[in-house]
Amino acid sequence: TANVEPGEYTLPRTGFGAKYQGVNGPETTAGGLLNILEHDTTAKTIKGTFSFITNRTEITEGQFDVAY
Repeated sequence: TANVEPGEYTLPRTGFGAKYQGVNGPETTAGGLLNILEHDTTAKTIKGTFSFITNRTEITEGQFDVAY
């Protein structure tokens, strides 16, 4: 995780993935974007945004702020 740099990454991509849990079960990413806005290796936090599509669903304006 320490080697994740801020920037825009296409999905799906090795090391990055997304799934949507719909009423019909999990849906895997067909394509999308993951934007790492900030990675603080001292505090061990990553912040960013995402958007992606599956074969049935479009996810827009997603965001995350996680500790590892």
